[in-house]
Amino acid sequence: TYQLPIGQVQAGGEWLKQEVDINDNTPANGVDSYKINERKINSGFLGYQVNESRHDFQANVRFDDNSQFDDETTFGLGYAFKLMPNLRIGTSFATGYKSPSLNDLYVESSYYVPNEDLKVEKSKNIELFVESNTNFQNTRLTGFNGDVDNLINNEFDEATGKFQARNVDEAKLSGYSFTSDWQLSNVLFGRHYTYTNAENRSEVNKGKQLVFRPEHTGLIYVGYQATDFDIRTEAEYIGKIHNSADNSTFMDDYTLLNISGNYYLSPNLTWTSRINNLTNVDYSTNEIFGEYGSRYNQDGINFFTSLTYNW
Repeated sequence: TYQLPIGQVQAGGEWLKQEVDINDNTPANGVDSYKINERKINSGFLGYQVNESRHDFQANVRFDDNSQFDDETTFGLGYAFKLMPNLRIGTSFATGYKSPSLNDLYVESSYYVPNEDLKVEKSKNIELFVESNTNFQNTRLTGFNGDVDNLINNEFDEATGKFQARNVDEAKLSGYSFTSDWQLSNVLFGRHYTYTNAENRSEVNKGKQLVFRPEHTGLIYVGYQATDFDIRTEAEYIGKIHNSADNSTFMDDYTLLNISGNYYLSPNLTWTSRINNLTNVDYSTNEIFGEYGSRYNQDGINFFTSLTYNW
C-alpha cells in the first residue's frame, strides 16, 4: 500500500497450487478420466482508493493466469457521494470469474458425479445503495443485479441418484437488502432483510428459480450493552428453498431463535457464550431425497462458549 497526495494505491500478488490426491482415480466406468490433477494460478492485482470529504472512489483490477483454464482479467469500480453529513448514496460495477474446482471436475463418490465439461463462470454485477449514519443508527438500502454466464450450479441427477455440478448458460440474481442497526442508550436493536430473485434464464428450466437459494432471508434482534457485559437475542428466518431445477419440490421455511452474550472479566479477558436454536427446530439446509432418503439435518439446540484473551 502506497499513500499518494490524494488517495492510495494498493498492489499485490498471489500464487496458488491445487491438486487432487485420492487412492483411486479410476471412476466406475473403468476409464482413467484424470486429464489434469493439479493446477497453478498466478495472480496480480492493483487498486486505487480515495476517501475525501464528500467523495469516496475505488477502482480495482485483477489478472489470473490459470494453468488449466484461460487467463482472465476482472475489475471493479465504485463511487459514493455524501448528500448531507448523515446521508450517502453510491453505486458500483464489478466483473467476476470462478473456475470449476478439481472436485467438481474429477472426484466421484457415493453421492457425487464429476463433470469434466464444466466451463468457467463469469459475471457482471451492479449495485446501488443509499445509507444513513447518525450517532445512534446505521441504516442502508441496497439494490443489486448480477448477470452470470455458465453459472456453476450443483444439481441432482435423477439418472444416477447423485449430485453433479453443471453450468447454467445464463442466470440472473437480482434483489435488494435492507439493514438497520440502532443503539439507544444501552439498548441495541435492529433488523436485516434480503430479497433475492435467482432466476435461470436458459434451456428447459428458463424462468425457474435456481436451487438452494432462498428468496427471503431476514433477522431481527434486541440486546443490552452494559459496562461489564452485553447480551443479545435474535430470530433468524430462512424462506422456502427450491431443491429441484424444475421447482417441483422445495424445502420448508424455518425460523431459529438464538441468544448470545459476552462478559468482560478484565480489559483483556472476555467470556463469550451462545445458545443456538433455542426452540429445537428440526430443519435441513440441503434436502433432495424426500421423506425416505438422506437428509442433511442441522443441529437442534446447541451451546457454545469460549474464553478470549487479548494482549
